[in-house]
Amino acid sequence: MKRRILIFLVLLLSVVVLVFYMSSCGGSGSACEDLLHRACDCLYPDNATQREECHSKIDDEVAKSPFSADEDSKCQKYIDTCNCDAMKSGDKNACGDILDSL
Repeated sequence: MKRRILIFLVLLLSVVVLVFYMSSCGGSGSACEDLLHRACDCLYPDNATQREECHSKIDDEVAKSPFSADEDSKCQKYIDTCNCDAMKSGDKNACGDILDSL
């Protein structure tokens, strides 16, 4: 009986860990998609409606035409430097051309 409970707990824990892993990775998308979603949050911090419209627009566009591996590689270079301040100032050194996509 104790062995069955232990097996059940191990299986349950495995499922929980798998669900958390998939939920944390599933929505991240490509580096370009990440940067664009970050831009929505930065550019519309006080307007939930505009922010959600921005996110929806990105999701629709990416669904129609996903970023290529080459494009994603270019975006990856800006993941650490492209923050809200850089986006708001239009800093191409920090964010590249990602804001042109909005």
